[in-house]
Amino acid sequence: QNKILVIEDKEALETQATTTKDSKYEVHSVENGLAGFNTILMHKTNVVICDDQMPKLNGHGVLRCINELVPQERIPSFLFLTSNCQQKDLDKGLSS
Repeated sequence: QNKILVIEDKEALETQATTTKDSKYEVHSVENGLAGFNTILMHKTNVVICDDQMPKLNGHGVLRCINELVPQERIPSFLFLTSNCQQKDLDKGLSS
């Protein structure tokens, strides 16, 4: 079964993401980047949807840790959520 992990510190978005479950997907959510990275290490996750501004470890930090510490064959697809919409923010996300 495909596993999706939502890393989001705002409860409303976290709840909405996990209530849109489809039987093809197992959706989990955690409230900060550190908990998200630990979940990725412990479970095979196919897709990560991650806020870029969070406590304990931001989205860029999560992606950096994934790239450095997760075996290549287990690296999930990664999507950033952000309210920052300037070109410099897009460039930062693409360079992570």
